[in-house]
Amino acid sequence: MLDLKVMGLKKVCKEMIMKRVMKKRKANTHFDEIASEHFELPEDAGVDMNNSYYFSAHSMDGTSMFFRLGKRGGGKDAVAEVWCALRLPDGTAYMNETQLFPLAQSPSAVKCITPLKEWEFSFDGKMVPVKPGDDMIAIPNGSAISANFTGTFTSESKIYESSRDTHVVAFARAIAAEKWEKGFSDGLKAAHQNHLEQEGHVKGVFKVGTKEHVIDSPALRDHSFGKRVWSYMNQHKWLSPILEDGTNINVNSVHYPALNVKGLKTGYKMEGDKTINVVDWVFDGDMTGGRFDVKYCNKTEDNCSFKLDIAFPFTFTDKDGSYTIFEGLSSFMINGKQGRGISEFGFNGDKTKYED
Repeated sequence: MLDLKVMGLKKVCKEMIMKRVMKKRKANTHFDEIASEHFELPEDAGVDMNNSYYFSAHSMDGTSMFFRLGKRGGGKDAVAEVWCALRLPDGTAYMNETQLFPLAQSPSAVKCITPLKEWEFSFDGKMVPVKPGDDMIAIPNGSAISANFTGTFTSESKIYESSRDTHVVAFARAIAAEKWEKGFSDGLKAAHQNHLEQEGHVKGVFKVGTKEHVIDSPALRDHSFGKRVWSYMNQHKWLSPILEDGTNINVNSVHYPALNVKGLKTGYKMEGDKTINVVDWVFDGDMTGGRFDVKYCNKTEDNCSFKLDIAFPFTFTDKDGSYTIFEGLSSFMINGKQGRGISEFGFNGDKTKYED
């Protein structure tokens, strides 16, 4: 009993220390929002350096799309990690045929028109009709066809930058749960990158074969840059519904070797001009659906659930292993309000890193 009390006291002390450290770090850190909008990797960037742009848009009728262009490395060795997927109200779905290209041959492009306000993004390549298999993961349902998307993301909302805006409790709890051994701080640095998100609206036209589909939907964009080695991650979850009243909820849970006891749980809720930080959330289910209860810094809670429509698989490999992301399109229910959005689950290729 005494040992348990001592362990509990140590944990409390470590959390208090980390709260002070994080508050001081935030106070002394300046994030240049405009510079982040124009960030590009240098010519000598290594393959472990990433500059990733992501957009997703969702209508309550079941129309959803997502897009990602991940620029990796520099010079002649630079590559593009490409995602592009569309789901229509009747369940018809498509995803891009090839996910990795030399950057100069990328079928996807992004362009900042007005920093913090407007972005253009496009895809011009081959897509494959898919359907959910028995496990709800997309499987081919026909031959590849030509597809083209051009769209614009606009926003009047402020951006949420994870290092700057995440509640200190989330960092303190995750770090305090670990053993502070030699090399621990280096492990934390290895997992750090800039990551910002912004809610907005996407308008565009998706041409698949001879058919055109108009996208005019509430949306979320994500821009992350810095070091990213996919196989370093053990597992993660990201649930991001957009509700029928315009509210956006975003919760994340990620496990790295350096943060694997409790993992890092973060997130926020955006209601109009108001942003409320997540301090904890609990998940019960799997990637096909389940419940998640969210606690916020203002002492309020949301009771949430989701059901997967289809998940698109994307696998990344590097010299140290592999990592697979299942990008799900799902229906949500938040305190009786309907929503649609992303349910993303990722797993290391080495199951021993997450099964326990």
